[in-house]
Amino acid sequence: MTILLDRATPVIVHGAGGAVGAYQVQKMLDYGTRVVGIVSRGTLEGSDVARFADITSAQRSVPAQLLVSYASAARVRDAAVEALDCGIPTVVAVAEEVPFRDVVTVRTAARSAGGRFIGPNTNGILSPGEARVGFFSQEFATPGRVGMISRSGTLSYAVLTELKQRGLGVSTAVGIGGGLVRGTGATELMDLFEQDPATDLIVYLGEIGSGEEEAVAERVEAGYTKPVVALIVGRVGDPGQAMGHAGAVVYGETLSFEAKVRRLEAAGVAVARHLGEIAERVEERASAWQGAHDG
Repeated sequence: MTILLDRATPVIVHGAGGAVGAYQVQKMLDYGTRVVGIVSRGTLEGSDVARFADITSAQRSVPAQLLVSYASAARVRDAAVEALDCGIPTVVAVAEEVPFRDVVTVRTAARSAGGRFIGPNTNGILSPGEARVGFFSQEFATPGRVGMISRSGTLSYAVLTELKQRGLGVSTAVGIGGGLVRGTGATELMDLFEQDPATDLIVYLGEIGSGEEEAVAERVEAGYTKPVVALIVGRVGDPGQAMGHAGAVVYGETLSFEAKVRRLEAAGVAVARHLGEIAERVEERASAWQGAHDG
């Protein structure tokens, strides 16, 4: 099993008229993602997937469970709200620099509709051997029993590669985005992974800034049943200086690298000190968890 996306999930692609969108549509199709419709202002060469003028008409003709938008930041709000209003339960938006107010509007719409907004500034979702949306590449991972949640796309690729080299596979990897505000937080995905019988362990990849790591620690302390391994980046981040992502900025000691590591470790999370250590921590926790359940 996976969460949010598998090979049977019907997907509508929004904003695929540009070179990036067209390229990613083809990559999704090549990987086996079930793309049932494309909503695009432009043409898309070399694809037989049905095209539509808007999301609502696409959903009426080819009902989907997920919409992925490659559109610009200015178009995200309207597209996401339209998708949620017409019954698409999961919306993924990859655009950076989506206005704060727009993200809040979409997040509110998702909660009212009982849906989920992944992003913005996300690299998407990858269920290895099943399907992909966003910018994940199949070369990064093999199928397995590790769930991944990441604030950073680049970091997720590096860690997936480390896990693959150690023979560790992934059930689903989800990018939650690196902005100051996001549609879906890490703890919501932790709850989905906890319910997934094919996921034994969670890898959380975080950064300085925001309160995401503190929320993860609180969720673990509240009785999370599966092991959690984390890697936090931004050790050299100075107060008030953004480190790549808009959300990776420290305002005071509580959001610093040291404070986040202390908080996670106090909750019982195994925190790797560098990239090369994370696979080792995963193996240790997976072995301990399996031993306890075998007994």
